[in-house]
Amino acid sequence: GKCYGFFPALALGGSPSVKHTQIVDARVHFTLLAQMGAVRILRLNEHDNIEFVRNVGEKTS
Repeated sequence: GKCYGFFPALALGGSPSVKHTQIVDARVHFTLLAQMGAVRILRLNEHDNIEFVRNVGEKTS
């Protein structure tokens, strides 16, 4: 499958902006991100701003 990824990755100092995303192979992308640290789930809100949702593996309340 495919997903959107930030380039450069946020963990490497990339900017959390939609203009810094590319469509990539999801399995490869998430494997690389998991090796860098906690994987964060982000979403695009109604104002077209990227916001943090949670880290993968965290329980939601």
